[in-house]
Amino acid sequence: MLGNALQNLGTMTIAEQVVAALKRGLPSGRADVAEIARDMGMSERTLQRRITEEGTSFRDLLVEARKDLGRRLLSSETVQIDEVAYLLGYQDVTSFHRAFREWEGMSPGRWREHHASRSKAIE
Repeated sequence: MLGNALQNLGTMTIAEQVVAALKRGLPSGRADVAEIARDMGMSERTLQRRITEEGTSFRDLLVEARKDLGRRLLSSETVQIDEVAYLLGYQDVTSFHRAFREWEGMSPGRWREHHASRSKAIE
């Protein structure tokens, strides 16, 4: 299994690797560019340059990772919304609500209700 994971790293773009690293690091507060660069075995400047060469930015990748991880965490009704905000690296719940509303067009609580009702309808 580890062999497959390592093999997939070779086929992932730098941006995809950064997003994966961010998703792993966000809950523990390790989501800054310097930390990710260190984890990936390169300098911060090299990482920034390679991200730019792929046509994106660290900030965009951070938003992408937060969106994906946020949706995944909100899909579990056992995780409180304020805990999701904290795990995604937001200083307060209000900032998370504002960002989530920009991403999804609705509040995290409404999104959770909507997706919980859709999941039950599928069952």
